[in-house]
Amino acid sequence: FSLGIDLGMARTGLALSKGLSVRPRPYS
Repeated sequence: FSLGIDLGMARTGLALSKGLSVRPRPYS
């Protein structure tokens, strides 16, 4: 259980929300 990965996905989500969603990243 790595919170670092969770935070990373959260930061990526924020970045994508800001308009950096050039292509969907394979986060599953």
